[in-house]
Amino acid sequence: MLAPLLAAFAVVITTAGPPQQAAEIASGQRSVEGGGFTDDQPATSPRSGSEPFVFSVTDFGAKGDNRTECTSAFQAAIDAASTAQGGEVYVPPGMFILAGNLTVPPGVTLRGSYGSVPSHQLGIGNGQSLHDGSVLVPTGGRGTTGCAASVDDLNCTVTFITLATNAAVKNLVVYYAEQETQLTPVPYPWSFRLAGNNAALIDVEMLGCWNCIAAVYSARHYIARVCTIIQHTE
Repeated sequence: MLAPLLAAFAVVITTAGPPQQAAEIASGQRSVEGGGFTDDQPATSPRSGSEPFVFSVTDFGAKGDNRTECTSAFQAAIDAASTAQGGEVYVPPGMFILAGNLTVPPGVTLRGSYGSVPSHQLGIGNGQSLHDGSVLVPTGGRGTTGCAASVDDLNCTVTFITLATNAAVKNLVVYYAEQETQLTPVPYPWSFRLAGNNAALIDVEMLGCWNCIAAVYSARHYIARVCTIIQHTE
């Protein structure tokens, strides 16, 4: 039996700022720091009733207590943003258990609390918690890739988070808390599938993913500052 294979890597992609950034700076919606563009972060956790087009998953019943199953609450918040014709779904600091899968529709961003790409050790294990930001803990699909055959990693019907056209996920951790760190690693479905054009994945860490990011179906996708601890390579 092969020993577990661990490999860590970071992906950094930079692009020139779009023309509308100048207008956003002039209006105070965006600031310039160190010669680059940075989105202003709210001083407190945004709530659906206090900031337009921002929906907090906690307003829909999610609890970051590392115990409560939150799939339905997350999807309800995401769907509310979609019904509003686009917006941001905020995940506050905490560990959120998700036994099911999520779909982020067009024009919706799922955002956590981290201001830059997070980085942690995979082997915290034994139920230990990450206490410094927004952490999603997938528990579904353990032992299967969700793909049609073991030799076809792209013909898959199950993905933890699917991003549609113009959808984005940013500033959070996906932590496979039940992944093996001493024995042979077990498969899980893809962490992210960029299923539509212009989908984006920014400042995201994946701990213990089996197949991490499937982006071949997304033209003009944007992936920046992604940190992973991979359990499976071919």
